[in-house]
Amino acid sequence: MSGAASYVDPVRNVDMVFMAHLELLEREVRPLPGSFVHRKNVDPRLTGLKVMMTSAGAVGPREGDEICLYETVAMLRHRPSGDVYLAFRQTIDQLMLEQTDPARFPKWLMEHPVKRTELKIHIARVKSKPAGKDDRGWLEFLPDTPTGVRIFDSIAQFLLKRQVITEAMYGKG
Repeated sequence: MSGAASYVDPVRNVDMVFMAHLELLEREVRPLPGSFVHRKNVDPRLTGLKVMMTSAGAVGPREGDEICLYETVAMLRHRPSGDVYLAFRQTIDQLMLEQTDPARFPKWLMEHPVKRTELKIHIARVKSKPAGKDDRGWLEFLPDTPTGVRIFDSIAQFLLKRQVITEAMYGKG
């Protein structure tokens, strides 16, 4: 075997040629535009965080608070096609919305570092610059096809090799 084109990953559908043409543009973690919602109710596991009055106003979890469900991980460009891809992951707030049973998912467990490994990674193609923090149409999710899976696996492997994501995070999206 010689050359990148002949390597076949035994587990993941990694395209080494595609991966060789990826360029890391940014790896800043920040809230993802289009992923903001208002808290419908306060999770009972957050009751220890009391609402406090400060000189700037009330601080602490309240019903109606705006929360972010996803955060960016990295932005990449595929040089030959010019396509730009965004890797992003769930936030703990999103995980708490999914894992609501306090008996199965107690506060101590939700605060444990192992829960960070459950934050699913997603990869989407950037269609345009987001028009604002509520814009949800600026990303195009990868199709659930062999090509979409190949692009996801190739980008995830690229990010893994550059230590942008960890092995524990890989393969969740």
